[in-house]
Amino acid sequence: MNESTLRWKGRLGRLKSLALVLGLVGLVLLIAGAALFSAAQRNDPARPAEVTVGQLARGEVPRERYVSVSGWTDYDLWYSETENGSTTARYFVLIDDEFMNLLLVKARGDLVVRADYEPATLTGMTRGAPTALQDMVRSDLEQLQAEGVEVGMKVDLYLAEGQTPPTKTTVLALLVLGGVLLVLAAVPLAMPAAVFGPAPLAPAAAGVAAGEPGTRVSGAFVKLDSMDPLQFGRRTQRFPNAVGNLIPLKSRRLLVYIHHIVTTRTYGIKVSESQTHWGILIGPDNVVAIEPGKLYAWKDRPAVSLRYRDDKGREQELIVSFDHAAAQADFVATLRQQGFTVGSGMPASL
Repeated sequence: MNESTLRWKGRLGRLKSLALVLGLVGLVLLIAGAALFSAAQRNDPARPAEVTVGQLARGEVPRERYVSVSGWTDYDLWYSETENGSTTARYFVLIDDEFMNLLLVKARGDLVVRADYEPATLTGMTRGAPTALQDMVRSDLEQLQAEGVEVGMKVDLYLAEGQTPPTKTTVLALLVLGGVLLVLAAVPLAMPAAVFGPAPLAPAAAGVAAGEPGTRVSGAFVKLDSMDPLQFGRRTQRFPNAVGNLIPLKSRRLLVYIHHIVTTRTYGIKVSESQTHWGILIGPDNVVAIEPGKLYAWKDRPAVSLRYRDDKGREQELIVSFDHAAAQADFVATLRQQGFTVGSGMPASL
């Protein structure tokens, strides 16, 4: 595989966080489009269905229908929704000609308060009422019945005045856009988080020292229950590009170590912090191959790939990358001093 292909795979793989956001937005758009599809199919935005208050009160008209209904306005039963002290919605009642059936109406944003018992023809969408609103309406109806007033009303249904159904074009646009975003998100998610390609050691740039190498590590790390003595737990976690430490140990072993700190903030204020320790132990008994190369991304980094077998015998890959070639060469020299053989196609240890 040529460098250009590896580089683009690495670049796309680094976009996983953005891909997750795009995928979430795409999924929301698809769900919204699917939810609106039936409403667009059943309604004609240019021609609302003419119904009566009685039909709505008896439940003969389902939710999400675009209707036109005539009756008499009544503001004696007036309900408001508030949030943080501000009114967000108002509801009034429409009564039929016989004053026997009631329809709850959610007033449009540009509220026009008509006179009580003024004839009106309203258009809008039938919606399901929130539970809290149903409870208030039911309580008022029980009070009316206690006073000997019998009326018909479906408490879990209201008319959203002025609202219109979605058009088929709108629904199609939501579905297409959601699908496109999901496809775009799938590409980075399908790419590996770290893309390594073997390459000879690059000559270190003049004047660049091996100190402060900017070591980054990518691989499946095991949680450390104890650092002294070194004791591994059972939990594993994959780190894609974490700050790492390289610690040579006795008996020709190398500990690749991560000190992971997670800080939780609320409104910019630190409320908690957790610190955990993670590691991978490379030794003659589990190493498979070690080779220098590059970690490909938006900016290529000199790197070393260490393939090894975990405690279950599965082959894993640890990629150690550096800010500059001098640090890569220094790490390779350390591995060779410990008795590891570094090079493509060669045994990894003596």
